[in-house]
Amino acid sequence: MTKLEIIYRHFCTNYRLTIDSRKVVPGSIYLALKGERFDGNQFAQQALESGASLVVVDNDKYNIEDERVMLVEDSLKTLQSLATHHRKSLNIPVIALTGSNGKTT
Repeated sequence: MTKLEIIYRHFCTNYRLTIDSRKVVPGSIYLALKGERFDGNQFAQQALESGASLVVVDNDKYNIEDERVMLVEDSLKTLQSLATHHRKSLNIPVIALTGSNGKTT
């Protein structure tokens, strides 16, 4: 089983995934993303303490020795792959809104 399949299996058990460690609830998946001014990997321990069933990190420094922590090469690409995998499993149409008037009101 690939890492993506393991993450997806966790996702399918409760459909709770967050990139904000403050919003972790018991059973959810925490996916640590990095930005210009933050590194979500720093909050892996906090996510575990909040009850995350799975914590996905992409920095070995935060690869805590816990069976609930998974090290991946790139968390953002993992999130994108997870979304693609989930979308392909659904049999519903995609609806797109185009144009530049009225979508923000």
